[in-house]
Amino acid sequence: MPDKELERLCEKWEKQYRYGTVEQRKERAKLWEPYYSSIYKKQLGCPYSHRDHKSGTVEQLVSAGILNRETTVLDIGCGLGAYSLEMSQYCKSVLALDSNRIAIDVLKDRCAQNKVNSIEALSIAWEDYLPQRKFNLVFSSMCPAICNLQELLKMEVFCSGYCVLLTVMNGSYEKCRKKMMQELGIVPEGMITEYGVYLSVLEQLGREVSAYKESFQSGRILTADDLIEQYVPYLRIFGIEDDRARSYLMDFFERNQEDGKLYDESKINTALLYWKAE
Repeated sequence: MPDKELERLCEKWEKQYRYGTVEQRKERAKLWEPYYSSIYKKQLGCPYSHRDHKSGTVEQLVSAGILNRETTVLDIGCGLGAYSLEMSQYCKSVLALDSNRIAIDVLKDRCAQNKVNSIEALSIAWEDYLPQRKFNLVFSSMCPAICNLQELLKMEVFCSGYCVLLTVMNGSYEKCRKKMMQELGIVPEGMITEYGVYLSVLEQLGREVSAYKESFQSGRILTADDLIEQYVPYLRIFGIEDDRARSYLMDFFERNQEDGKLYDESKINTALLYWKAE
């Protein structure tokens, strides 16, 4: 007999984030691909070197004994591979997955620059990946593909050790983006699941979850050209045509700028959750 509370939590999860079916998620991913590709292309061929110190995430995994020289890692939705590259310095091997081909090209280029041969990078969506082996550590950072109970359990199926999720917490924001989305009445579907949702579902499953939390704040100055370059392709995802987007962005800039510059700020609260796979 299914756990009624777990069922309720999962229904609430889907209602809040509206991920939809696998097919709907793949169609949504197609809308986002040009936006991310345009960002990733700028990194192709750029110099890249390993961090000179551990990030909080990797430090925590090493300190907990989860990440060591014998660890094999599966990195789901690796993006440009910052965590894959960092973890490769402390583990046996990494298999890095991302559906965006350009992201994988950048990661391969960075591996070559840094003479890293312990990372295998594949351009494939998590939904389409059928591994032939298990991994000691299954990791995912800020990835909307881990969007329901089925995907959480799939992580565990391919894990012989620990599952790890790095995600956002309540209170995170990007000032300008948040204000624009409110003004335009855009409520995105299928975004990154918040820490508390994962935690509630995992605890209801009976998992003993550990958490490590960090916060990051930053600010930057934007010109009108910066705003248009960044947000015209972003607003295109939500069906806003380029001419309308440019007009809105110029108006937004004029209403919020001071002395020809727009100040933007962000705060990202993150939580690292890890638990032993059942």
